[in-house]
Amino acid sequence: MKKFDLVVGSCYGDCGKGTITARLAATSTGKIANVLTNGGPQRGHSVCFNNVVHVFHHFGSATPWDATTFYDRNFILNPMAFRQEYEEIYKKFHIILPNAVRDTMCRWTTPFDMMFNQMESQFNWKGTCGMGIWATICRFKEIENPTFDCFCQEFTYEQKVQYLNKVKQYYKEKWSREIPSNYMIAWYSKYLIEHFIDDCIFMYEHTEKLTSKIIDKFDHVIFENGQGLMLNDDGTDDSEKTPSQTGSNTISNFLNLVPDFEHLNIHYVTRPYLTRHGSNKFKPENVDGDLKKDDEINKYNDWQRSFLYANLDLNMLKSTIDKDRSRWFGKDNISFIVDVTHCDELDRTKEFKAMFPDWKLNFHDKKDV
Repeated sequence: MKKFDLVVGSCYGDCGKGTITARLAATSTGKIANVLTNGGPQRGHSVCFNNVVHVFHHFGSATPWDATTFYDRNFILNPMAFRQEYEEIYKKFHIILPNAVRDTMCRWTTPFDMMFNQMESQFNWKGTCGMGIWATICRFKEIENPTFDCFCQEFTYEQKVQYLNKVKQYYKEKWSREIPSNYMIAWYSKYLIEHFIDDCIFMYEHTEKLTSKIIDKFDHVIFENGQGLMLNDDGTDDSEKTPSQTGSNTISNFLNLVPDFEHLNIHYVTRPYLTRHGSNKFKPENVDGDLKKDDEINKYNDWQRSFLYANLDLNMLKSTIDKDRSRWFGKDNISFIVDVTHCDELDRTKEFKAMFPDWKLNFHDKKDV
C-alpha cells in the first residue's frame, strides 16, 4: 500500500510547507513522488539539506531525498525556471536529478507572460509574484489555439517561433502602451524566443509523461501545495486572492490515477502568527515574540513589495481549516494534522491544543530539517 501525505498552507503562504515536506521525506522509506499540485514556480519553499539551504520553486522540497517531482495538471510549467533550477540544484547538492514527470494537460509560461505580468503590476500594482501565473491562465483562455504545446515534437521549430510571435503580439495589443525602457532589450531581442524554445527542449528531455504505470513505481506520494487557504480562488475578481485552488481539492485529478488509494494524511501548516507579501487590505501589526525576519528569503521586489507580519486569530484559522476539511466528511480514510512551524519564535502551544483538542498537533522550530 502506498503512503499518501498532503501538505496544505493554512494562511497566506510562507508558513513552512517546504519544511514539512522535507521532514516527511527525511523519515520516509521507499521511493518518493513529490507532486506539485497548484500554482507554479512562484512558490518559494526553503529547505536545508547537509547545511545547504535551497529555495525550491519548480522542484519539490523532497528533491534532496531522491524524490521525483511530479507536475499535476494544475501546476503551471515554466521552462526557463525549470532549467535554471535544475542546474542550480545540481551545483548545490551534487546530485543528478531524476527525470521529473508532467501531466500533458499542464499549461506553460512564456517570457512574454512574465514581462506583461511585471509591467502591469508596476503600472497598476496588484501584489503579484511577477512570474506570469495569472497572465498565463488568461492567455490559455483567450488566445486562439490554446492547446498548442511548445514541448510537443510534432510541431516544427518554425511553427513554435510563429506561435510565440503571436503570443508576443497578443500582449503588445493588451498592453497598448510603449514598452517600458527596462523591458525594451528583452522584449525586442531576436534571441529571446530562440532561447525559450531551447529551454522547452531541455525540459522535454528531462521530463516524462504522467501515467498510472509511472505512479506505480513509487511507495510514498507527498503532495506539496503552493500558497495558502486564505488566498484560495473564490471565483471573484479579487486582486487579494490567487487565481488558484489552494486547498485539499487540488489532489483530486491525481488520485483518479491511483486505484489503491487507501489512506491520506492532510497536514495543515501554519506559523503561530500571520505573514503575507505586500497587500492593500492586509494590515501589518507588531507581533509579540522573538521573530527572526526572513529578509534573505522574502526580499522586497517591485511586484510583491514588502513581507508583512500580523497576529493570528486562531478562531479564524480553525474556521478556514474546517471549511477545507468539510470536503472529506464521511470518509474514514483521512487523518488531519496541524503542523505549527516557527514555534521557537512564538510559543502558542497551549492555545493551539485548546483550539484543536481532538487533532494531532506537531510543533516545529523555525530551522529546517
